[in-house]
Amino acid sequence: MLNKILNRSQNSLDKNKINILRLIRTDGIGPKTFYNIINYYGDATKAIEHLPEFYKRINKKPQEIAKIDDAEKEIAELHKIGADMVCYNEDSYPKLLLQISDPPPVLSYKGRLNLANMNCASIVGARNCSISGKQLTAQLASGLKSADINVVSGLARGIDTAAHEAALPSTIAVIAGGIDNIYPPVIHKLDEKFSKDGLIFAELKICSVPLAMHFPQRNRIISGLSLATIIVEAGLNSGSLITAKFAMEQNREIFACPGFPLDPRSKGSNK
Repeated sequence: MLNKILNRSQNSLDKNKINILRLIRTDGIGPKTFYNIINYYGDATKAIEHLPEFYKRINKKPQEIAKIDDAEKEIAELHKIGADMVCYNEDSYPKLLLQISDPPPVLSYKGRLNLANMNCASIVGARNCSISGKQLTAQLASGLKSADINVVSGLARGIDTAAHEAALPSTIAVIAGGIDNIYPPVIHKLDEKFSKDGLIFAELKICSVPLAMHFPQRNRIISGLSLATIIVEAGLNSGSLITAKFAMEQNREIFACPGFPLDPRSKGSNK
C-alpha cells in the first residue's frame, strides 16, 4: 500500500516537472512570463491546461505548447551524458539564485549540485587577460577555496579558466549554451574535471549553441549564485561589467581589482 502511495506521489512530481519544462520551452515564454503564469494559475500543470486563456487575457497570439515527448526526450538526453535537471520548486535548487527577480525555472547540470547551496563568490574578467591577472585570479580563487567559499565563473578563456583551475573541486561554471556544448572547445579538458569534482549549470536546453545574446542571460546566473562578485580585469565594454550590474541589481557585494591605468584590460574594472 505504501509503495502505491509513493509511486502516485512520484508520478505526480514527474508530471509537474515535465510540465514546468514544457512551459519554459514554449516559444515566447521566458522566466518573467513563466513566473507570471505560475503565480496566476498556481502550478505548471494548471498553467498548461489554461495557457490559451492566458494568451487571450493578455491579448497575445497563442503559441503551440512544447510537447510532452520533447520534454521527456530532453530529460533522457541529459541522463545519457551523465547530466540531470533541477527545477525552481525543488529543495536542491540553489537557494540564493531563487532570490533574484528572474531565476531560471529549470537548470541542467553536471556534477555536485550541493556546491550551489554553499557559500559562493564569483570571479570574472577578461578573456585576453594579462599574466599578472591570471596569477592574481589564482591567488584569489585559492584563498576563497581555503575559506570554504565556492568559486563561480563562466568557463571562458582567461580569468574564468584561471579561477576554475585554482578552485577545483570547489567551483561552479555557468555556460551560455546547452550543458553538452562547452564554448570554446579548448575548455573541454577542464569540463572533464567538472563532471567529476565541480558543477556545471546551463539554462538553455541540451544541444543549444551559445549565441551573443545568451551571455548576458548567463551572467545574471553567475552573480545570482554568489554572495559577492569580483572583477579582476575588464575593458570598458566587457561582459564582466554586465555581471557587475546584475550583482548590483541583486543587492550583492561587488569588488574590483585595481589594474595599471593605461592597460585597456583594466579600464572597465578601474572605472
